[in-house]
Order: sequence, then C-alpha cells, then structure tokens
Amino acid sequence: MHRAILALALVTSLVGCGGGAPPSKPLPKTEPVTGTVTLDDQPLSGALVTFVPMGDTQGVECSGKTDESGKFTPQQLRGAEGVPAGTYRVYIRRPLRGGKPITDDASGAAGGVVVESLPPKYSNPTESKLTATIPPGGGPVEFKLTSK
Repeated sequence: MHRAILALALVTSLVGCGGGAPPSKPLPKTEPVTGTVTLDDQPLSGALVTFVPMGDTQGVECSGKTDESGKFTPQQLRGAEGVPAGTYRVYIRRPLRGGKPITDDASGAAGGVVVESLPPKYSNPTESKLTATIPPGGGPVEFKLTSK
C-alpha cells in the first residue's frame, strides 16, 4: 500500500516538471536592470534578489544572484534578462550552509544545516517591505540592508 502511494506521489510530482507547454501569452518586454546589494555598507555576495510584480505590473517573478561585489543582473523566469517596467515587492535571501553561502557548484552543497542569514524583513516574501520601481528604459537599483 505504501509503495502504491509513493509511486502515485512520484508520478504526480513529475507531471509538473520538465518545461511543459509554453506560457499562454508572451512574457512582457524586459528593461535592462542591474543592481547592487550591501549589508552594513559591505557588498553582499551569494544573495538571491527576487522581484515580484505588484498592482498593475504585468509579468512574472524576476531574480538574480549577487556576485562577490554585491552586483546582480535579474532575469525573468523562463524569459529574458532584465525586468519589465513597473512596481515590485522585493525580497532578498542569502542561505548559508556550514556558515558559508551556498554556491551553484558542488563545493557549496556539502554538509551542514541550511540557515537564512538575513532578517525576515528582507528575506521573507510576505514580510519584506523592500520595493523597486523599474522605469521604461530600465536602470540601476540599489538595496542597502542593515543587520539591525
């Protein structure tokens, strides 16, 4: 019985994976956006910055990961680099494993418990008060975070 339930759960989870059908309507045009994140006036590396459309803003979430200098270039999920013009709620996460940022390569995947290093006022999608307005033509965004 348990195996049947496990098999059904596996099949059900695979149905949603793997590309699937293209979006029913095209994604909105993106504007070129670059950004910088600092924590206590120091560049924040290894953070994932996510833009969630608010109000009348059209589109899907856009996100980018900060490099060693705290810089990032967001990209539409399943889409082009940049962010459509509009207003966004922003949340920034920086998970640590063994006290170090998790990287995309295998070296950041080894051992330890994963913990969020940023306060919920930045990292929690429902609690973050960070916002950004992307004008037509795009431009830079800057997030100055504090640990207190």
